[in-house]
Amino acid sequence: MFTEQLQLTSTQCGTAAGALLLAYYLIPYLLDTHDYRRRFSGPFVASLSNWWLSKSTQSGRHSEIIYELHEKYGKFVRIGPNHISIADPNALEASAVYGHSNGLLKSEFYEAFKSDQEGDVFNVQDKAVHTMKRKRIANIFSAQNVQAFEPRVRSHIEKFFAQLDIRCEQALNGVSGFNWDTKEGRAVINMCHQFSYLAFDIISDLALGVPFGLVEAQKDSTPAALSLVSNKNVQNLPVISLMSKGGAGAMTLGSHSSLFQKILLLGTPWHIPDLLTRRAFRNVTRAAVDTRVNKVENGIADDEGRGVDLLDKLFEVTKPDGSPLSRDEIDSEALVTIGAGSDTTSNSLSALCFYIASNPQVKKKLQEELDSAHTSADKDEESAYDIASFEHVKNLPYLNACVKEALRLFSTVGTGLPRVVPAGKTLTIAGEVFNEGSVISIPSYSTNRSSVWGVDPEVYRPERWLGDGSESLNKYYVPFSTGPRACVGRNLANMDMMLISAALFRRYDVQLATPTTKVVYGHSNGLLKSEFYEAFKTDPQGNVFNVRDKAIHTMKRKRIANIFSAQNVQAFEPRVRSHIERFCAQLDTRCEQALKGVSGFNWDTKEGKAVLNMCPQFSYLAFDIISDLALGIPFGLIEAQKDSIPAALSLVSKKSVENLPVIHMIAQGTTGAMALGSHSPFLQKILLFGAPWHIPDFIARRDFVEVTRAAVNTRVSKMENGVADNENRGIDLLDKLFEVTNADGSPLSRDEIDAEALVTIGAGSDTTSNSLGALCYYIASKPQVKRKLQEELDSIHVSMDKEEPESAYGLVNFDRVKNLPYLTACVKEALRLYSTVGGGLPRVVPAGKTVTIAGETFNEGSVISVPSYSTNRSNVWGVNPEVYRPERWLEDRSESLNKYYVPFSAGPRACVGRNLANMNMILISAAFFRRYDVDLATPTSKLEIKEGFVREAVRCDVTIKRRA
Repeated sequence: MFTEQLQLTSTQCGTAAGALLLAYYLIPYLLDTHDYRRRFSGPFVASLSNWWLSKSTQSGRHSEIIYELHEKYGKFVRIGPNHISIADPNALEASAVYGHSNGLLKSEFYEAFKSDQEGDVFNVQDKAVHTMKRKRIANIFSAQNVQAFEPRVRSHIEKFFAQLDIRCEQALNGVSGFNWDTKEGRAVINMCHQFSYLAFDIISDLALGVPFGLVEAQKDSTPAALSLVSNKNVQNLPVISLMSKGGAGAMTLGSHSSLFQKILLLGTPWHIPDLLTRRAFRNVTRAAVDTRVNKVENGIADDEGRGVDLLDKLFEVTKPDGSPLSRDEIDSEALVTIGAGSDTTSNSLSALCFYIASNPQVKKKLQEELDSAHTSADKDEESAYDIASFEHVKNLPYLNACVKEALRLFSTVGTGLPRVVPAGKTLTIAGEVFNEGSVISIPSYSTNRSSVWGVDPEVYRPERWLGDGSESLNKYYVPFSTGPRACVGRNLANMDMMLISAALFRRYDVQLATPTTKVVYGHSNGLLKSEFYEAFKTDPQGNVFNVRDKAIHTMKRKRIANIFSAQNVQAFEPRVRSHIERFCAQLDTRCEQALKGVSGFNWDTKEGKAVLNMCPQFSYLAFDIISDLALGIPFGLIEAQKDSIPAALSLVSKKSVENLPVIHMIAQGTTGAMALGSHSPFLQKILLFGAPWHIPDFIARRDFVEVTRAAVNTRVSKMENGVADNENRGIDLLDKLFEVTNADGSPLSRDEIDAEALVTIGAGSDTTSNSLGALCYYIASKPQVKRKLQEELDSIHVSMDKEEPESAYGLVNFDRVKNLPYLTACVKEALRLYSTVGGGLPRVVPAGKTVTIAGETFNEGSVISVPSYSTNRSNVWGVNPEVYRPERWLEDRSESLNKYYVPFSAGPRACVGRNLANMNMILISAAFFRRYDVDLATPTSKLEIKEGFVREAVRCDVTIKRRA
């Protein structure tokens, strides 16, 4: 009885605790005292608890997550129960959040960064205390005093160059070392580590007078000398790693209230490493201060040329009662100076190095400016390593533009620094009112990708700082934050960046290391398709896409390859054109109605133009074309103007497929298959049939098989009942499959026919429609590209032989447009940049074999993939690979790009229907952009994409009207 009562009590306690916990999170959400629920969107979990924000900070891509949320929800995003992220550059301009007079305070986030009760200039929340602490050190970082540090900064750059010179000299002899390799007489080295060593040496010297000596040691390890006068052993501690881990841990904790921060830090085992890291970093700082105090107490003279540093200044400071600062206060200020002036500078230098090394034209222009400045410099001012003085480089326009653009685009502190509205106050930003207790932040990673930066905010382009209107950008440029809490050491950081980058890029030729990669998808490498493809099978034998056995694949491919040859594909052209005409008929109707100011169920009107989302329209067109060419039965989605299977397909099917959303089914089915494909085939089956969240994927795949089977049944029924086909229909995939026989003379089974028909519909529909959606977006967003394309298309119509038949909708033959240079460049650039299947298609090294790629050996069982989305943004594409620029295909080096251009994959497994896909893209885009004037409905809008197996273009709102 007692045991039963104890168990009951335990259960009741657990239930009560769960109820209290639920109430703790749910009641504030329901009360909604800030009126957030109605006004602001965001992740639902974030509206209940700070755990979402905490987990996001641990993801390694927190800035990108916040940016993606703003892309989805807009200017305001709720990222915590009372925390709103505001991606509005104008809030920076007006200093609405970080300005002097708004009354906002630092939030409890900063409590997580404190190493003592009083805090330091970064994390103290009280304004008066902050002002007092800032005054102690502000003067030493004034523009005038910072230039007095230049000789010490230059001495560290010289040590840095001494290390790089050694590597360059050794590389000329073909010699590699412990942290560098050699390639064609050049040293191959990870510069991120080198910049970290340099930045930590500079700031430890200027702040503490005790440089860590990491550059010369070439490792992240504190010197033994620090332990000689310290109570604790801090020898060989990885100070860079400690700084990085400590900051990341504090950021995760800072998502919670200050009370909960302490509970988590001291009471949860996974936060113990954070506690140890912070303690170790503080010990390193204390040891450096001990070293200086020991010198003072023992009368040891400092280097007379050393100059003043932060500790000198802090030793002089007295409190109002005349007493000196406590050791805790000195340690705290020294610690924050080391932290703020080290990894921020090193990471920004690494980003700058990457941007310039990956943009040869930018590098060339910068080096020309640096060489010119060096030629005119006073030779007496240069060091043994030709390091020009700050005076000679600080006003170089292109160098300044390169540095500013790197700081803007990289956004070292990319997340918003939170502020809280104090008791009894309100704040209005962009028309929204925030009451007391509201936490507000402006994420610089997001605002630095705003349209205020021009049409290409995600591109590294220093020229944006040199053109007309560049002065207006400065109000949005806040790499060191803004207002009274802005980085006190920004003058030093700027001098470091300018001196180091000017010297580095003048002295060295820096390129990204891009070793030649053996083709993973080629004919002779012996790699097989991995178990990933099992998830796409609808029957045990598989189809031409998902079968893994090479011999079986070859046999299956031969069955259908001929029908998609270049010659046969052109025989499909009249049928393709007939669908384009139906497509144009629908668009014409909308254009005509828009002229009258009439809107419809899937279009709006604006200034006499139709406003519609073109992504569904291209999907309807692509599915109608491929269902006709593959099955001889177009789905009729264009005329129906909805994603719905026609009733006729159900008449001969065992199951009703009427009104099923075929476009949605393919997207959901392939996305689900991709998720399953990450696992082994055995686990794939368990998850598919045993995991509730995979049931919708299973249903979508089953229904799509039924749609394909119904189409095949319709054709078989016609044959069995002697129903004649349209004599002008031409041959299609089913005709070919009905003719194929197995080795024993028997026809293909219905499962085999259904499987090949299914993969043809899938591979030839959403890939084409999504590429067309992307092409439409790119051209509609680039007026100059559109104008140039339309001029080319118009010239073809003018030069046409008038006796050549032209359709009622002005469509010209494929032969007339297939070789148009600018049209071809536009299509190729869209396929490259959009990367419809952006993930790598995995291959596995078979048993008993190895494969070597880029110098790395992969043994049997290794799974390898080459992600096209990534390779299509490589520097092999030239300057600004992330920009849609058709001209790259028309320049002198354009022929060399074709070896990297694989929108349909490569090798024997490349898309069998690529000739058809190319003809469709060329015909549709030529007709569309000649007949209609297309602009983005909102000039600053982005193409809305949903990631799956295929990158799905789901929204491209444009205005469209008939061209004169």
